[in-house]
Amino acid sequence: NSVVNGSMLSGRQMIGTLNVLGLNYATLGNHEFDLKEISLRRRLDESKFEWIGSNVYEL
Repeated sequence: NSVVNGSMLSGRQMIGTLNVLGLNYATLGNHEFDLKEISLRRRLDESKFEWIGSNVYEL
């Protein structure tokens, strides 16, 4: 199957893509919370852009 499965990669493919695009900011959506907390924290640390989430108090 040529479709990349984000859950199998724990979101690594998306952060890599967004880093290459040179984003300044991104917002947390519902699929970020599909990941286990440790995986989400790792993806946030790997990102070269800032995350905005006014409805997320602690992560």
